[in-house]
Amino acid sequence: MKTYHINKIITSLLLVLILVGCEGNLEPVTYNQLSPSNFPKNAEDVRTAVTGCYSKMGSYQIPNWQNRLIMNIATTDEFVCFWGHWSWEDYSKFLWNSSSDNVILSYTEYIQAHTICINTIDRISQVAMNEDLKKRYIAEIHGLMAMLSYTLYDFYGPVPLVTNTKITMDPNTTFLPKRQTKEWMIKYIEENVQKAVEGTPKIYAESDFGRVTQGTALMALLKLYMHEKMWDKANATADQITALGVYQLQDTYKSIFSIANEKNSEIIWALPRNVSDMFNQWLAHVLPSPYVSPQGIPVQKWGGYKVPWVMYDKFEEGKDQRLECLWRYINTKDGVLDLKASTEAWAKLGAIPVKYDEDPASTGLAHGNDYVVYRYAEVLLSKAEALNELNGLNQTSVDLVNEIRNRAGATPITIGMFTDKNDFNNYILDERFRELFCEGSRREDLIRHGKYIEKAIERGAVGISETHNLFPIPQIARNENPNITQNPGY
Repeated sequence: MKTYHINKIITSLLLVLILVGCEGNLEPVTYNQLSPSNFPKNAEDVRTAVTGCYSKMGSYQIPNWQNRLIMNIATTDEFVCFWGHWSWEDYSKFLWNSSSDNVILSYTEYIQAHTICINTIDRISQVAMNEDLKKRYIAEIHGLMAMLSYTLYDFYGPVPLVTNTKITMDPNTTFLPKRQTKEWMIKYIEENVQKAVEGTPKIYAESDFGRVTQGTALMALLKLYMHEKMWDKANATADQITALGVYQLQDTYKSIFSIANEKNSEIIWALPRNVSDMFNQWLAHVLPSPYVSPQGIPVQKWGGYKVPWVMYDKFEEGKDQRLECLWRYINTKDGVLDLKASTEAWAKLGAIPVKYDEDPASTGLAHGNDYVVYRYAEVLLSKAEALNELNGLNQTSVDLVNEIRNRAGATPITIGMFTDKNDFNNYILDERFRELFCEGSRREDLIRHGKYIEKAIERGAVGISETHNLFPIPQIARNENPNITQNPGY
């Protein structure tokens, strides 16, 4: 049987092989004696099945979030990697193709995850349990489906999502779907968001942190509307998120990502991590080998990811507190080292994006900091951009940007600093970088502002065009389903 068809009936395999249960904070409990004939049967089973859907968003074993993050930063001007081998240069210079590993991984894993969600809704709908709780669980899954389908749409354009469980649950199906239309994808994401908002709470108890809330779903919708330049709808959605009344900026930038301040009110959605299995390994990717922890915490140091110095220079050094998470100086056994003045090849590449602080419980590679995916600062910046597009240069947009800058201790801006809407729009793009660097928004932002290809050419990419705003459909998917057309230019 073709693997494409296996993906469409993956729920059966999931129940037997990789299903996880939830014990606080969505941490895993493995079940290995399950089958569609005996699972799910009760409310506890349903909770376990729903948590299986969350696992596809990014467990340690299935790093979908990490792959999404890398695709969104490594192809942009905010990222350079000291590991010049492997695929890093391919991403920077747009040398990927339909057989590139991460191109395949994002497509196949997210298509599969969407199918798991579809099938899980069908199965849990038949379970006798508290109907209000069941409704909430189903709404959570719709929120996950909105995020999955938006990411697929953003990366590949319309994709052949299948929503009919008579097909997805049939191991003998020969159905070979064509790609959906752009209009279908937009409507589908909107519908899933609406179902999620109707059935999920504004906020959970701490033990359920990491589950989809109304704000999580609306954030996926805001991403969609910004992507489509639907400025009225983007502005209204930003207002909906604010009106929930549960989100606010933290007093300091660094505290957003601190393990001592997890689950803070700026975070709209995060992936819970711990040091035992579902851990955060960002520091290992960014810290260079000479670094020594001032706290004496053992840390793994691979020294790969950097932010180019030309991007570092967009900050006000000495004022902007966001530089506390983007290091020019590091502690070593010989004292403080100024990377910008160093002659070391790895240091010449750029500053170190230390978004997450060291976990005192870490034993090296594993840290327990939750991965932050969506946060309220992006809502404010998105509203500022939408209003600028709708109304031209305006004080409200300037004030929104200043909320972000004031928190960072950076010099406030004034409306008189800008000549027109386009001038301010360019500034908003830079401010989004300063606020959201290495969080996975840069690719979307550059594409929306029409600068993605321009920045790639500056880095040495050749033979590229606007068609590269999308990744190619993996060749393996087209081999298995000849009805899937390729994106232009590949």
